Amino acid sequence: MSVGNGVLLNAGTEVHCDAAVGNYALIYTNSVIRTGAIVGNLARIGSNCTISNNVTMPDGADIPDCTAVH
Repeated sequence: MSVGNGVLLNAGTEVHCDAAVGNYALIYTNSVIRTGAIVGNLARIGSNCTISNNVTMPDGADIPDCTAVH
């Protein structure tokens, strides 16, 4: 797992093994970044989201609350 500079991980957030979160990403409450997933720089992941295994979210992605990305 790697987490970049200036990242905000809110309460209940999980970042699983081999996942990566880019610089200045914002991950809201109770969201899960699964194994091997990559969250780009300046991305915003809403509350109660799941980023599935091995998914890549591009820089600046904006994922709405309660979304599962496969």
